[in-house]
Amino acid sequence: EERTRGPVDLSHRRPRHHSRGGLQNVKSGLLLLLVTGACLGQASSQGDSLDHAWQLVRQGRSEEAISVLRQIVRANGTNGEARLLLGSLLTERRQPEAVDQLKAAVRLMPKSAEAENALGEAYLALGDRSAARLPLEKAVALQPGFGVAQLNLGRLLLESGDLTAAAQNLETATRSLKEKDDAAEAQYLLGKDFSMRDDPRKAAACLQKAVDLIPSFAEAWSELGATQQLLQNDTAALQAYERATSLKPADAIAQYRFGSE
Repeated sequence: EERTRGPVDLSHRRPRHHSRGGLQNVKSGLLLLLVTGACLGQASSQGDSLDHAWQLVRQGRSEEAISVLRQIVRANGTNGEARLLLGSLLTERRQPEAVDQLKAAVRLMPKSAEAENALGEAYLALGDRSAARLPLEKAVALQPGFGVAQLNLGRLLLESGDLTAAAQNLETATRSLKEKDDAAEAQYLLGKDFSMRDDPRKAAACLQKAVDLIPSFAEAWSELGATQQLLQNDTAALQAYERATSLKPADAIAQYRFGSE
């Protein structure tokens, strides 16, 4: 069985903003620190400022949050939580400074899976896949049940052609993720992995779960159609292609598959 292949192009997949899921996990970790009062001994005023930054993020006022976080970091460069949130927000904007802030967060919080995952996501957002792998591996080692990190690492390994290793991370992600969008993407990528390892039945099962979670997931419908076609389930393949093209008429791959069917 072929277990490692060349790089895989996953550009035709449901797009994901790398920092979104990580930012949600960062948020829960920071709020827990704030509640327990374990904020690395920071002054209460800085804790209030950090809480204010989170409130701004929840209100969609990210630019203001970034300004508040910069003030916190200038006042106390050892505030890892502030650097973690600041780096995550900068990642959303694909700003190279995100890496510097998150490297500092990792140094200040060496046992934080959230910080390692956020650093990996920053590298991914900036297109540096080789640098992303180590922090993502550290994130899942620190917290094996961290579904978003497992998803990020699994995607990276799949794109690199390391199919067997990718499947392990993606299977863990499918068991760990609760948020529908990320859970659907994990099933989709796992389905791609099974398909590339010539197991269309398992691929079809994963892809069906993806569209059950997110019925508007056009790329998953397209892949499901291709898999059903391999299984010679022509009616199911045609239905899946129809769904894909109706959801995304401009998708050339889905249109080609639909026409060929």
